[in-house]
Amino acid sequence: MQGGIPIIWGEMPTFAAKKMEDIEFQYFIDNQRLLFREYPNKYLVIQGTRVVTVGTDWWEAYTNAQKEGLLPGEYIIQLCGPDEKCYTVVLNQVGF
Repeated sequence: MQGGIPIIWGEMPTFAAKKMEDIEFQYFIDNQRLLFREYPNKYLVIQGTRVVTVGTDWWEAYTNAQKEGLLPGEYIIQLCGPDEKCYTVVLNQVGF
């Protein structure tokens, strides 16, 4: 125990059901090439395993999702690019 907080070693718990975002993102990864051919450099609103609507920028995709009656948390908005750069973030920290 450090500072009154117990340290627990071992594996992280696994869950039977995937989070909603995992399903949508996996659908995007599995179909990225096909989606890019149809929606190059567009922002996709994905719910479950389908593209509900599309926008030329994030805000347009978000407002289109609202017009479709979707609520926040029911979908993801994903930039549709040709490779992993559209969903990968690199953070650099410079220390002095």
